[in-house]
Amino acid sequence: MGTTSIERKREYKGHNMSVTAVAGNGDVMASGSRDQTTRIWDIETGKQVGMRKIDRNVVTWIGFRDQNNIVEASEDLTIRLWDVREKPFKP
Repeated sequence: MGTTSIERKREYKGHNMSVTAVAGNGDVMASGSRDQTTRIWDIETGKQVGMRKIDRNVVTWIGFRDQNNIVEASEDLTIRLWDVREKPFKP
């Protein structure tokens, strides 16, 4: 059995602490971090297209409800639903 090399396609840079959650949905991806931000990325270009910071909470889980809404959980035992069409996206 031969060795298979996997090439990195793209990096998504923007968080300044460790990434704790990632979810994809079609052409976009959401990421959450210990830096208390949730970021939305264009998967193809790697560009950040949205960002939201929550106060004093680490994002621990993230998922898409549908194309326009993400669900986010944080260490303060809160679950939030965000509309990513808003700038910055809002609950």
